[in-house]
Amino acid sequence: TTDKTVDTNPTQIKKIEQFAHIVVFDHHIIEHDISSDKTIFLKPQLIFDGIPPDRYCSAKLSYDILSRITNLNHLDWICAVGVIGDMAYPAWPEFMNNVYKKYNIKPQPNPIDTPLGIVTQLISFAESLGEAETCFNLILKSDSFEQATTNLNQYMFIKTELEQYINNAEKKVETYNNGELIIYKIESKYKIKSMLSTALSQRLYPNQTLIIVQQIENEMTISARRQDCKKNMNKLLKLALGSLPGNAGGHAPASGGSVEVKNYQEFKKRLIRHEQDTEIEMK
Repeated sequence: TTDKTVDTNPTQIKKIEQFAHIVVFDHHIIEHDISSDKTIFLKPQLIFDGIPPDRYCSAKLSYDILSRITNLNHLDWICAVGVIGDMAYPAWPEFMNNVYKKYNIKPQPNPIDTPLGIVTQLISFAESLGEAETCFNLILKSDSFEQATTNLNQYMFIKTELEQYINNAEKKVETYNNGELIIYKIESKYKIKSMLSTALSQRLYPNQTLIIVQQIENEMTISARRQDCKKNMNKLLKLALGSLPGNAGGHAPASGGSVEVKNYQEFKKRLIRHEQDTEIEMK
C-alpha cells in the first residue's frame, strides 16, 4: 500500500496477513505499529530525520528506499510527478532541480505548471473519473513524461470543468470567521474536490482555511487545505467530525473526510466553531 493509513485498523491487517505479505509505504501520522513477520511498516518518521513527514510523500519515500536496492534513476520523473501531486516540493528543491535539469524543463513558481505538473494533473483527472487502474496501466506503458502526457491526454477534458469552478469561486464561496474560513460547496458529476481545493488554495486562498464540499451518493465528502500551515487541517476535520459517523484524516496542510448528508449541518457548525480554536494552530 502507498499513502494509505492502513495502520488505523490493525485487526484488518491481521486478517490480510493470513493470506499475504504486506509492505506499507505511508507518511501519515502513526496510528498503530503494525510491524510483524508478515508486514513491513515504512513511515519516514521511523526511518529518516530532518524532513517533516507531511512533506516526505509516499512517492519520494518509496523511491528513496527502493533506490537502495536497485537503480531507479530512469523513474525519477515519476517520483517528481508524485512530489508535485502531494505538494511536497518545498522539502525537495535539490531533487526537483536535478530532475528539471536532466529533462531540460524550465522551473516554474508553481511546479504544477511544468510539463511534469501536467502529468500530475492528468493522473488526478483520471482519478476523478474512477479510472485510476486504467491510468496506472497507461503510466506503466510510458517510458517518459512526454509519452505519459500523450497516453493520458484523453482525460484533459476534466480541466475545463475544474476551471469553471475556479473562475466562479469568488462569487459562490461562503465566508466565515472574519474571512479566515472559506467553504465552497460544489455539484460536479466528477470527483474533483481534492484537486479543486489544491488549486484554489494556491491561487486564491493561500492564507485561509479552505473547505471544498461535494456530495457523493449519501455522503458529503470534504477536502481541506491551508497553504500557510498556520492551522492543522487534520485536527480541524477530526474535531468537527467528533462522534458523528464518517471519517477524517490526512496531514496538517491538507486533509479530507466525509460525513453523512443528514449530519452535514451539524458538522458544518462544528467546523466553523473549531476553526477558531487555538487547539488547531500549528505550534
